[in-house]
Amino acid sequence: MTYDTGENDGFAVSDVTIPAELAAGLLNETEKQAVEAGETLTVTLEIKEKASGDTTGGNEEAKAKAEAEVKKSTGTDVSGSGMMLDIKLYKQVGNGSKQEIEPEKGTGKIAFTIEVPVSMRNDDEEVIRTFFVVHIYDDGRVEIASSGTDTTLPVETDRLSSWYLTYVDQKKDNSSENEEGKTDDNTGSGNDAAEKKVTVSDNKPMDYRTETKGS
Repeated sequence: MTYDTGENDGFAVSDVTIPAELAAGLLNETEKQAVEAGETLTVTLEIKEKASGDTTGGNEEAKAKAEAEVKKSTGTDVSGSGMMLDIKLYKQVGNGSKQEIEPEKGTGKIAFTIEVPVSMRNDDEEVIRTFFVVHIYDDGRVEIASSGTDTTLPVETDRLSSWYLTYVDQKKDNSSENEEGKTDDNTGSGNDAAEKKVTVSDNKPMDYRTETKGS
């Protein structure tokens, strides 16, 4: 069997694994005989963006569900316009026609890595961008299949269905830089009001005082 990434609209695909059980189930008896006789089985994985005007299959409803799942996971709304994706698997024996196929349940998961297209990448040094690949099943279920700040997102699935690629932006937290240089003594630039406890031995009275510091 050979592997082909197909025409992926700028989505680079790598690290593809197709389980032996799944591959064995791709062929009918005639195709198996052809392969045994020396023909090559080519499996093609294609990832394409659905056109924004494509409303087939309830795309707008699917996008809303996917974005709600991201918000549920992060507590934050998505930051930009995401992409609805078609991920399809094809087989071709020898010079025969290319046929779309759907993995059989229970035959294992296809694994692959999607590279986020350049148009969605972050160029703001003050922002941390987290990407999400959301799987939208045919029965309406949604789940986050992969997420991370890297532009390569590993995915494993036994169902192809529909997918949504989106992201959440968060401002970098620079407060740790502001903490540098602070001390607990009287000369530090701590809070406006701070309490200082003095440790004393058991046979001496406790010395406790409150000091008010400037800004």
